[in-house]
Amino acid sequence: MTIEKIRQQYLKHILEEEYDNNRASLAKKLNIAPTTLNKYLSSGKYRPISDRTARQFEKKLNCTKNAFDYAYHRESINIYYVRVTFSGGHPHEFLCSLHRHSIVKEASAQYGESDIFIKIEATEEEYQCLTFNNIRLFPGVIKTTTSQALNTSRWQRSQAEYFQIASEKQSPHKVVQRYIYSKRKELYDELQMLDKGNEIIVHSDDINPLNYQELLENADDNIKMSLFYNHRTQDRLEEELLKYRAKTKPEIQYRILLITNERISSDLYQKLKNFTEKLEKDRNTKVYTIEERDWTSDRLERNGITLTIVDDLVVSILNRRSFTLGFKPEVVSRYNKIFARNWKIAKYPTRFYK
Repeated sequence: MTIEKIRQQYLKHILEEEYDNNRASLAKKLNIAPTTLNKYLSSGKYRPISDRTARQFEKKLNCTKNAFDYAYHRESINIYYVRVTFSGGHPHEFLCSLHRHSIVKEASAQYGESDIFIKIEATEEEYQCLTFNNIRLFPGVIKTTTSQALNTSRWQRSQAEYFQIASEKQSPHKVVQRYIYSKRKELYDELQMLDKGNEIIVHSDDINPLNYQELLENADDNIKMSLFYNHRTQDRLEEELLKYRAKTKPEIQYRILLITNERISSDLYQKLKNFTEKLEKDRNTKVYTIEERDWTSDRLERNGITLTIVDDLVVSILNRRSFTLGFKPEVVSRYNKIFARNWKIAKYPTRFYK
């Protein structure tokens, strides 16, 4: 929980306990307009209470110093001093980027063994997120050294916010460095997704591409598919489906949903019927058709989707030049439910399923 949220909760506590939810009285005591107080207390997008405003409120309410921050500091807030070493170039953009993070309380260039000094007040999780997702990925950063303060043996003087960084002229080199930083962050985010087991995107031009057909060939139990069948996809779809079916194990159970639309011609409908009969000659293959307008999904997937679920372990959502893989149990379960719901709609078209 951020310090801004903690301060808002403390202000709500005072309103309820000491002012019996009378906002007008509390606003008068704080010497602010009732509309301003409402912005501080809003349950949606609210105005954050800054350090300076928090200290002013404490004086006007006769609270002890830092009372608005007490719960925040009680929740394992640590002080971290980070020294950053750069390789070449002036770290001007790095200093500017740090100013966007509220947990960074001070940052300055310096002489000595390191180039930048940073003071961070945050939980361990917030510190790690900032360090690994931003600081270490910034172009030019080659080393970081962190020291943690002992909260039981420290003091500090209050100071007004100070920001003094000279403007720096842009250059082609800076543009390239900014691109490198964004590319590093993109790759790091993708690594995090791999580690967490969330959905990942596999491109056809990846260095080590994952083969879609290989996924099917290694299935052990069942394969569920939903595919669009129309005049643009029919030839390719018929060829590929028959090829996939021939290369998978004979005992694999295939459940295929072919998604059409209401504008399908009579000729195409006959081709679809013949194609379905050809697929179902294999006793382990079952095919149903469903109109796209009848497709039901969840709040994340509104329309019909091209997906494949292999052994209830991996889900693949096909795109034009890539496919998205999901292998986390809750992700696979979600798409399994979507498929099962639409399978029932296609199997029993006269019934209505939610």
